[in-house]
Amino acid sequence: MKAINTNSAKRFRKAIAISGRSQRAMEMLRITVGTQSISPLDWAIKSGSFQVARAMIDDLLTIRADRDNYYYGYDALFERHPDILNILSATRGQGLLPALLNGLLWRSKVTQNKTRRVNYYVKHLIQDQEGLFNAKQISVIIKTGDPKLMRHPVVSFVFNMLWSRLASIEFLKSRVLFMIQVVIFVLAQSILPRVAPKRESEPLRILLFSCRCSIYLFDMFLLLCAHIKYIVTDIRERSFIFVLGIPCPAYLKDLASALQLAMVIDLVFMCTQEPIFHCLANMHGIYEGAGLFSTHCPEAQGQTTVYSVFSQIGVLLHWLLLVDCCIFSLRLSSYFLTCFHVLAELLYFLSAILFLVLMFACSIAALDTLQGDFRSIAAGVRTLTKITLGMYPSEKIVELHDSPRILGLLIVFIVVVVVFLLNLLIAQLAGAYRKVYGDMEGFARLFRSGITVSTVRNLRPKRWAAFLKSLNFQERIEFNEGDIGIAGGIQVLESATLNPTNEERIRRFGGSTAPDMPWPEEESREKGNLDARLVRLEKLVLRATKKLTSSSSTSASGGSSFSGWSSFTEIDRTRDSGPGILPKYGTGISSKFGSDGLMVQFQSKDDYSDGNHNPTTDHQCPAAMASDFVLAAVAAVVTAVALLATMFWVNRWVQKQSVAEHYKGATTARCSKSAKLLFDAVASGDLHTCREELQLRPEFKEAVNGAGETPLAVASRQGDLATCKLLISLRADVESVDASNSTPLGLAARSGHREICQLLLDHGADIEAADCGAVKA
Repeated sequence: MKAINTNSAKRFRKAIAISGRSQRAMEMLRITVGTQSISPLDWAIKSGSFQVARAMIDDLLTIRADRDNYYYGYDALFERHPDILNILSATRGQGLLPALLNGLLWRSKVTQNKTRRVNYYVKHLIQDQEGLFNAKQISVIIKTGDPKLMRHPVVSFVFNMLWSRLASIEFLKSRVLFMIQVVIFVLAQSILPRVAPKRESEPLRILLFSCRCSIYLFDMFLLLCAHIKYIVTDIRERSFIFVLGIPCPAYLKDLASALQLAMVIDLVFMCTQEPIFHCLANMHGIYEGAGLFSTHCPEAQGQTTVYSVFSQIGVLLHWLLLVDCCIFSLRLSSYFLTCFHVLAELLYFLSAILFLVLMFACSIAALDTLQGDFRSIAAGVRTLTKITLGMYPSEKIVELHDSPRILGLLIVFIVVVVVFLLNLLIAQLAGAYRKVYGDMEGFARLFRSGITVSTVRNLRPKRWAAFLKSLNFQERIEFNEGDIGIAGGIQVLESATLNPTNEERIRRFGGSTAPDMPWPEEESREKGNLDARLVRLEKLVLRATKKLTSSSSTSASGGSSFSGWSSFTEIDRTRDSGPGILPKYGTGISSKFGSDGLMVQFQSKDDYSDGNHNPTTDHQCPAAMASDFVLAAVAAVVTAVALLATMFWVNRWVQKQSVAEHYKGATTARCSKSAKLLFDAVASGDLHTCREELQLRPEFKEAVNGAGETPLAVASRQGDLATCKLLISLRADVESVDASNSTPLGLAARSGHREICQLLLDHGADIEAADCGAVKA
């Protein structure tokens, strides 16, 4: 809890390190006090301790293994927080959601046949605790609207699988039906009425009537019922969005749904104005085009124009709703979405053009000499619009040489609009395209994912159950060949060149496999980190600087070198008592020593002067000058010592790095000469030297001396408990055998070191070894 309150990931790691491996995950997810229980992870997120929250997520989703079991907090996390995606999405910008997704992925370092094993642990992303589609949580990723998050390997894998195995087939079925409706609509509104106007044959009229009846029955009526259901549902749930301050049902937030509702309304108006329905009572009257299902009766003449307008809008809306078929190709979908995202720049251009056209049309209309194409504001707007679009003949502009004022205004208009704004539009479109180019694929995946979720949500339960069964989430999947791992994931093979992996995500530990035992400390992993080494170096420099500053402060307060200090302090104290007291001193210096080092403050001579004092006649105080000199000298000495200490530690660190790089490629350390210093330190009990040598050369923990003994065997024989603990924490082999066929446990037993025997047994030493008779005794 202190770690959460201070937002310290380091404190959190120290606190959780003592937890048993079987209880480690739950201690981060549930703390019970009486009848109340809280989640430290949830508390850290809601209190803004994001560093601790990120450390908790990384720790929970780290795969650890001993010789018996794998430990992975994936199931515990989602069982305790089924809405974890929703919780983390509220902290956008803190990197918690990507950290969670990174923990659901494992890639093998080993490649085989130019492929690499990849495990995606996505069980709780796909299904909820009841085995149903987890649409509510997976929709959270879509609601973030982040194209970069959609390109994350885990998110991309989940949505690609749902799309390819479920949603694509269902979506294709619905699109095929809608395509048939579009063909019927175009046939009924744009083709058949133009075949033989007012001279249609009876079969042609029957076909036209059948097409329009199918439009109103299948296209209008069914969609109208569906939209009424959606509207009623949103009203009951009070789910609204506001457009220009007007509340609208929330489902209209989707552009496709809004266009579909507009199409339904258009079809309703078309049905009310349908000429065939108005002519049913007078099909065989005396007029041109009379006959069965005629559309030319006098009763329908008043509705023909209105009907044609709604028919035109309906055709446009039907074609627009076909655009979402482009999601079958991510490239094509990216192109359409790019056009949509740069559309705003075109709207800005059109608004500027409209403003300039109105401005120049009104200006020309104010002249006393008007030409035919500029005789009014409306005529001027039409003419200027034609000039902008390049549709106005240049000969007519030449004819305006008799009206120089109109010609001058036209020249200014052409320069501003045609030369300046059109080229500016090109630059704006290029800039907007460059801005969205990197995220085009992410936007395309975002668009397709929304359709995927809405399609899978409406699947039949039987189809969904069969899909879940095919995933086999209950079966444990392998890591590498023969290494049976954890259930709840899906394994795929990817090309070995796609994502080169050099670091193993699974942390394996030897020693005891008891579930209540904490995991061994991972000192070597942290100490080998360059950032950690630099932090330690910085701390050493600061510590040395503080010690030097403290010693300088002590010598300054009691030494004879500051003989003038008391008089100067008196002068400073007198100055603080009021203005005008020390008119003859021109400069004052106040200083103090503290934990942060030496701080020297200089006051200008104007601070010591009053209204009756002339600063030009001042004389410098000898005590102040002496103090000034001494303090400056001490500051210079402290600075020089700090710089020398920094250079010393940096040089030492660089040397260690060079030696470490020299030994980096070694695969074994069985050379007694190189490890002689380590064996001498183990024999003499020099723990500090042992730690430094092992930190610099971790492979020496398995080195052997002339008698074939490892460092652990020597420490066990000598009875050095601290060195044994150090070596075991670095995963030294507790069952190594020397030249006399003796193990560290046997050597410790024969030497009577009971604590070392117990330590070795706790970390997996074999009591049944040939030389362990003393232990059994």
